[in-house]
Amino acid sequence: MRMERAQRWRRLFSIGIVGVILFTTSAFLFSSQARPAYAADLSGSYSWKPLKIGGGGFVTGLAIHPTAAGVVYARTDVGGAYRWNESTQTWTQLIVTPAVPNPAAGDYNVESIAVSKTNSQVVYVAVGDDIGNATGRILKSTNRGASWTDSGQRWSMAGNGDYRTGSARIAVDPNNDNVVYFASRKEGLWVSTDAASHWSQVSTSQIPLGTNSSGTTEGVSFVRFDPSGGVSGGKTNRIYAGVAGNGVYRSDNGGSSWYRILTTDQIPYSVDIASDGTLYLSILSTTGAGSLQKYAPGSGTWSTISPSGDSYMQVAVDPFNAQRVIVAGGGVSNGHIWRTTNAGASWTALNIAVSSPDIPWITNTDESNYMTSAQIVFDPLVQDRLWFPQGTGVWRSDNNTGSTITWTFISKGIEEMVANDVIAPPGGKPITGVWDRNGYYHANPDAYPTRPILTNQFSSGWSLDYSGGTPSFVAAVSSDHRFLNPDMSGYSTDGGQTWTQFSGSRNYSDLFGGNIAVSATNTSNIVWLPTWGKAPYVTTDRGATWTQIPFFSTVGGLHQQLWWGSKKALDADKVSGGTYYIYSTDNNGEFFRSSNNGQTWEQAPGIAPPSGGNDAHVFGQIRAVPGKAGHVWASVAQGGLYYTTNKGDAWTKVAGVQEARSFGFGKAIGSYPVVFINGKVNNQWGIWRSVDQGATWDLLSANPMGIYDQVHTVNGDMSIAGRVYVGFSGNSFVYGDANGSTPTPTPTPTPAGATITRATTAPTIDGNSTDAVWSTAPSYPIAHTVGAPTGFSSSYQSAWDSNNLYFLVKVNDATLSSHADAVELYLDPQHNGGSSYDSTDTQYIFSTDSNTILQYQGGTQGTNTAGVTFSNKTTSSGYQVEIQIPWARLGLTPSANATIGLDLDTWQNWQGGAGVKNKLFWNATSDDDWFNPGLFGSGTLQGTGGNATLTPSADRDNWAQNAGDSTTLNASQWQTIYLKFDLSTVSSVSKATLRLYRTDLNQGSTILTASQVTDDSWTEASTTLPAVGASISTATSATVGYVDLDVTSFVQAQKAADGIVSIGVSSNSTSWVGFYSRDNATNKPQLVVTG
Repeated sequence: MRMERAQRWRRLFSIGIVGVILFTTSAFLFSSQARPAYAADLSGSYSWKPLKIGGGGFVTGLAIHPTAAGVVYARTDVGGAYRWNESTQTWTQLIVTPAVPNPAAGDYNVESIAVSKTNSQVVYVAVGDDIGNATGRILKSTNRGASWTDSGQRWSMAGNGDYRTGSARIAVDPNNDNVVYFASRKEGLWVSTDAASHWSQVSTSQIPLGTNSSGTTEGVSFVRFDPSGGVSGGKTNRIYAGVAGNGVYRSDNGGSSWYRILTTDQIPYSVDIASDGTLYLSILSTTGAGSLQKYAPGSGTWSTISPSGDSYMQVAVDPFNAQRVIVAGGGVSNGHIWRTTNAGASWTALNIAVSSPDIPWITNTDESNYMTSAQIVFDPLVQDRLWFPQGTGVWRSDNNTGSTITWTFISKGIEEMVANDVIAPPGGKPITGVWDRNGYYHANPDAYPTRPILTNQFSSGWSLDYSGGTPSFVAAVSSDHRFLNPDMSGYSTDGGQTWTQFSGSRNYSDLFGGNIAVSATNTSNIVWLPTWGKAPYVTTDRGATWTQIPFFSTVGGLHQQLWWGSKKALDADKVSGGTYYIYSTDNNGEFFRSSNNGQTWEQAPGIAPPSGGNDAHVFGQIRAVPGKAGHVWASVAQGGLYYTTNKGDAWTKVAGVQEARSFGFGKAIGSYPVVFINGKVNNQWGIWRSVDQGATWDLLSANPMGIYDQVHTVNGDMSIAGRVYVGFSGNSFVYGDANGSTPTPTPTPTPAGATITRATTAPTIDGNSTDAVWSTAPSYPIAHTVGAPTGFSSSYQSAWDSNNLYFLVKVNDATLSSHADAVELYLDPQHNGGSSYDSTDTQYIFSTDSNTILQYQGGTQGTNTAGVTFSNKTTSSGYQVEIQIPWARLGLTPSANATIGLDLDTWQNWQGGAGVKNKLFWNATSDDDWFNPGLFGSGTLQGTGGNATLTPSADRDNWAQNAGDSTTLNASQWQTIYLKFDLSTVSSVSKATLRLYRTDLNQGSTILTASQVTDDSWTEASTTLPAVGASISTATSATVGYVDLDVTSFVQAQKAADGIVSIGVSSNSTSWVGFYSRDNATNKPQLVVTG
């Protein structure tokens, strides 16, 4: 944050309404499911990880142990407390279950943190954020935060309140760790003499309660021991306490009595004590500039030593040099951090620089222009090291004698973003929306993002949506909640990787915060429902102009407060174009819809989910179901969960879901997208999922990763079955996968490549494989499984001539007699990929039970089938489909060696598109080719010099037991596969691809390296094999099936030399990776040569 009082997150609603509200409704109002709701506890079979961002804030202070090296703790305003690990350079969250007794969400609002000098295992945290009710507490750990105890004493605390970045409110006597003080906001100064087991208030006649003129009550602002004052009776003599609106108090007898040493109506805020006993204090003014004061305890005199007219909030004294002091204001920037080396007699204004070797996004922002600051601290053990907690995480700097302080971001492990929204569109990557820094595109969930979306400026991302028909089109709302920067909202056409801001949104003052939705069929048509109860706006030109929708001028209960991060009152149908939905909490719930691009609206006739007697105005959400026209779900907090399948004509209450807040959808495991909720089922709060449209629910986790923070948003991944994302109100995001199904993050596999054979005679399209071209064209397995096809396998061949593109697809289907199948063909003639279809990309569906050809483009049905023909023929084990596509239909003039994008799938039990999607794909691994040509493989048109698919004349690996007669070959870091090919039948080489068929995934994803073998004299029986030479190429193998390695240059050289080529193949795996050899009946190694 850039201003101390501009709080990033304040709960402006009551959490007190927690009872389940019972509604008596008849069947006329709602239908209700009758099946039992609770299915299984899957919490033991789900794995959770952070969806990495890195940092966030505010990190409001640090506690560094004065004698134990590397023991550092961080407190945060909304994200809990962390412990530093110097060896791994990471932070660990300490506020987790089951470590904390009687966990409450307010525990993540940390008011203060302190350590014991005499026992490095002891740490205290003061937690809570309910200044109106004394519910805050102090937790104690005797094992560095591994577990905690609670004395039961309660205070009014505001860990996320105003003035939260000041000095510590907890202080442990450095000479007696039984003595602990706490400076409270409303109840005065407290002391424990039995290590926080019991507490008593210091008399208010000694230390007053304190006041302040604005913002959250500050009260007693700090307490601090001064070791230089000596020890009496086993206690440190000298103690200081700051009291807002009163001044600074001092005790010289271990707290037995106190007297005021400074009178001020302002706030004593930040304090540090030099090794010679000199006290340095920043006075924070509630109006105007503050001052920096120096106090000499021996003489009792104060001196004003302010460097300039700034307001000073941070002061740090070098423990190795009592004359050296650093001070800063609320924001650190060039010229706004000062150093003195003569105890304040003179000051030097310093500049700053930033670096972040581990978390790249932070250096792609404007953070260095104004670094919102908390307590800067000198390291007590490492000379000239500064620590800097602030609004985006923790920074550190060494060697600070020059004119520039270089801050290095050390925030690995801290995940303190305030989550607002998360989506993972079909075929895309997750995108998040957060307070302060817009949001992020997560190319890899386990890696830190490179930059925020939309802008490098300070702004908060409130809402995200993608177009159901073009999921690569994403819109986002981003507004600066401090009202300093202009609107940053906009859209992305590549799934969130790059962004364009709306050109016209800044012309409409109402367009601020709220929710956004995009049409399923027209990405220029967007509806925006702003916050503060404003009526929605619509654009038909991607945000250049906006029109307020007059229908809602008298409708209340829409999106009422910017701060309500869970609220989602608007969505767009993910199938029906131009169809939008809005839910209002007026009149016990109203549901509105538009079917003409948001231009006109009506109230749906069905009785909407109820909003009365619950917190739907805060936590309520609606979401349209991906792939299901007219399906919308709604959560209404204590009112439960509902859905409609007919755009609100009627609603069904989901049985067993007692309360529901955030929810979302993921890739279907059965016939319906998985529903994920943060809700209460079977009297248990947690993250739940349903794979059967809400009939039954499985518990995934009560507290993912032990985090019991308030959940703001939940959504599934539309590309990875079972994956769910959970966003918190101060702990960023986590994601969960079912054990055994978690994909290992790997580089994107090299798309499969096929040779499309040149046909000298066009094949007859009759479903037979007797044409000459099919006897020479290479066959490629269609083997990537989507769904659960049974008794099903397929392969294809392809060919071309100057007029047409041809395919022969062979399918084995043991269950064909009971249903009809289909073949789907996807083509990208320009081979330009992308995440959405352009005007030349196309999809064809060929059914086995009719002569109908369906053509689509990005999910929209077309009529581009002129000249396209096919024929299918039943075989003993299934069927064959022969296809002809005129080049004219593809807008392409073919040429030798040209490459097109393509993919094929075979669909078992198609049933005219109504069957369960059990498919086999050639290249894609998910059913997303229909909108994402980036998932296609490629096909190269065979050149005029002839084409050959060669099998090895010899192959083996260098394991002694496998001397050439095994059906498998093994590769690893230490084991090499040798392959030899005779090139005598090849007239020329324009491209050569080595293809090996992987047999299993026991070793996971691996990288293969093809290397030169220049000695061709080896045989399968050789006792000594030749040395492997230079690398030719590498490829990633992440699936069962063929992996292709480009060996063109080496094959060309060997063709010109002796017409024999030998190649060695190894893997980066430490264990064997298996491939079929030439002795296997099918899927032999191939060298595909294009002339």
